[in-house]
Amino acid sequence: MIYAGIDEAGYGPLVGPLVVASSAFAVPDGDAEAPPCLWRALSRAVAPKRGRGERRIPVADSKAIYRPKEGVGGLERGVLAFARHAGVEAATVGDLLAALGAETEPGPPWHRPTDDWPWAELPAAVDAGVVGIAANQLGVAARSAGVETAWLGAGVLFADRFNAMAAQARSKAGVSFSLVARELARVWRSCAGGRAYVAIDRQSGRRRYREPLMQAFPDAALRELGEDEDASHYRLEAGDRAMTVVFRTGAEETDLPAALASMTAKYLRQLLMRRLQAWFQVHAPEIAPTEGYGKDGRRFCDEVIPRLPELGAAEWQLRRRC
Repeated sequence: MIYAGIDEAGYGPLVGPLVVASSAFAVPDGDAEAPPCLWRALSRAVAPKRGRGERRIPVADSKAIYRPKEGVGGLERGVLAFARHAGVEAATVGDLLAALGAETEPGPPWHRPTDDWPWAELPAAVDAGVVGIAANQLGVAARSAGVETAWLGAGVLFADRFNAMAAQARSKAGVSFSLVARELARVWRSCAGGRAYVAIDRQSGRRRYREPLMQAFPDAALRELGEDEDASHYRLEAGDRAMTVVFRTGAEETDLPAALASMTAKYLRQLLMRRLQAWFQVHAPEIAPTEGYGKDGRRFCDEVIPRLPELGAAEWQLRRRC
């Protein structure tokens, strides 16, 4: 059975990419409505929270792992260890994006790789040996539990594509769900002849997902298993495959694949924001960098946008319109 999770990072800011990530595990067949607790199954290598002196890999909501003053190190060890367990070896950020299926080209100037502006090398914040030890530790625990990391996946939208899609969908939520549907399709393809369970953090408080799921999977039969304040359950079936999809408030706290997806999305967004910040520090060093959110995101846009034409860029490539 495939047990997967999907989450996003960068839904709210004015500047920077929206990233939706997925993680998936091949687990022993069991109850399709109650997949195994992977924190318990992988407890020799994985911890459900970050703690002082904890040598295991913390896997939790990215908000509990990422600390701005420390950078991406807390996220990086876990994400790259699981990526390696899934067979991904990435020497640069561009390699990792490609391996995870993220389509980023051509992209705006600050994200477009050139000979003078290549992708940054990985690991970005921790020693490669630390990642290797974590990956080996994870491999031992996974073999003992009969669990495999099937894949990590991601979709990335920079402001230019985000704006174009938002204009067509007429909503930011619609844009985000299009990336969720893309990752769901990956799970659907993988469970031919079998079953899958997917946990997804609820999208902007939305409660009903029947219609977008029917649009995303027109050839599948859809059954609504329940919609309440905490979760919305559905099952998609076609031929010999079945996929249970649960949109749950706080899925990162109940499902390890959703927590790992949260970490992966945040890690990729932070790597891309570091690249954006570095580019503008070279081309407009007098302007303070930003994380893209709220008042500071508006300040950055107000200061940078008048400079964009001379830098070979345009406002629609930088600032989201909704």
